[in-house]
Amino acid sequence: MRPTIVSTRPAGADRHLLVASRTQKRPGHANTLPRRGVPSRSLSAAVVALCLLLYGLLGYGWGTLALLLLAPDLAALAFLAGPRWGAHAYNATHRMPAPALAAGIGVVAGVPLVTTLGLIWLIHIAIDWLLGYGLFVTPLIDRTTRTSVAS
Repeated sequence: MRPTIVSTRPAGADRHLLVASRTQKRPGHANTLPRRGVPSRSLSAAVVALCLLLYGLLGYGWGTLALLLLAPDLAALAFLAGPRWGAHAYNATHRMPAPALAAGIGVVAGVPLVTTLGLIWLIHIAIDWLLGYGLFVTPLIDRTTRTSVAS
């Protein structure tokens, strides 16, 4: 599938092209970075269900889940330093390996705090996927993956 050009920044040190898939629900505009990398809704729903089931079986407090569910989105504050910093910070906190590893280590080592935080983080990411949110597109990522960028 060919990418659609969403926005172009003026020439200069930060000059880059933002691209997004044509199937994207909310294409970006001049002030919004487009997103990509959203897995299927069925996979997302399965991850949410599995993590919630495990969270409940381990007997963790539902109030803690409600309180910390949106904590990974605090990484969006990095957008105050610029779109590139914001995209990298947001993408770093919205990938599955780190929270899955944290939850697994917490279960194996018997550290409930680490398990709780890992599961809440996984639930947050899977809910984002379920709602159609993915990772932000940045020039560095575009050059290192299969997404083409016009120059």
